[in-house]
Amino acid sequence: LEYILEAAHQNPLVGLVMAGNDLCITSERNYKSDINESSIKVWNLKTQSLVNCFERAHDGEAGLLATTEDNKLLVSVLTAKPTENSDKRDYTIKVWNLEEGKNVAKMSSNTKKIRALALTQDSKSAVTWDSDGLLTLWNLKNKSKELSLKLRTKGEALIVTSDNKFVITGSDTGAIDVWNLQNGKKVSTYGETPSESIKSMRITKDNQYLFCAYPDSVRMFSTGFTNKNSLKDEVNLLSNCSLKHY
Repeated sequence: LEYILEAAHQNPLVGLVMAGNDLCITSERNYKSDINESSIKVWNLKTQSLVNCFERAHDGEAGLLATTEDNKLLVSVLTAKPTENSDKRDYTIKVWNLEEGKNVAKMSSNTKKIRALALTQDSKSAVTWDSDGLLTLWNLKNKSKELSLKLRTKGEALIVTSDNKFVITGSDTGAIDVWNLQNGKKVSTYGETPSESIKSMRITKDNQYLFCAYPDSVRMFSTGFTNKNSLKDEVNLLSNCSLKHY
């Protein structure tokens, strides 16, 4: 442990993400507040100081955070509503400019809880996956939906390839699917994967290897992508290395 940010939070943390090597962004939910809101704080790890604070960023729990590749924008998602009587309220997606310290966009999804969030490498789009299986591609500049896919599977893990052309989803049943973000078609389904819930995903810069976190293990898969970032007609799992999870 290098250091502790003393008195950084007085409420439970519900989200955390890094922006480069220097900035750490956290989300906390104030359960004692009358409106039960979430605040987002930006910390400089080098100076161990608070850079910015977005008070009342969401009316409810903002449990999903992601930063763009250039570390200029933060995307936050409402993952739990403030009260049981707020079922009609949309789950909101907000975009924050970290340099200017302000909210620059707000998008409403639907009344289904968003379980997964990923951003494209070009910092132009976000992908969400809700509890009803709806996969949505959002244009962060135009604040609009570009694509919606109703999937048969549901889950909380997804990742976008570095060429911004494909999104890979990992379901609660362990299914791993590849989708084309340009036409919305399923490209492939990986076979012989563990029938366990996938909690998170990461992919290498060259898209060659996919890492999946399961409840008690981390597994590495060969994706079948070529060096030119194009997907072969058939995707075969060439390796399956299980790492002990502690």
